[in-house]
Amino acid sequence: MRDLVLPAACSASLAVSSWAYAGETETGIVTAIDAKAGTLTLDTGVIYHLAKGLSAPLVQPGQTVSLAWSMDNGRLVVNDLAILR
Repeated sequence: MRDLVLPAACSASLAVSSWAYAGETETGIVTAIDAKAGTLTLDTGVIYHLAKGLSAPLVQPGQTVSLAWSMDNGRLVVNDLAILR
């Protein structure tokens, strides 16, 4: 039994640490959208880049959105987006 505790603890530790790097979330009001560049700016002034294959045709300035994002080569990349009401 003792032989199973350490491997199980290490596996759990790796699972938690990889989940922590999965990304972050942010909620804010859209102030600008640049469809050509594939970016949107929130009221915080932070510019987010849309991930390849992710488009936001219904998002308009003034709307509140929730973003799931991650870092990619120093850029904030939106992986998922939801318009909040």
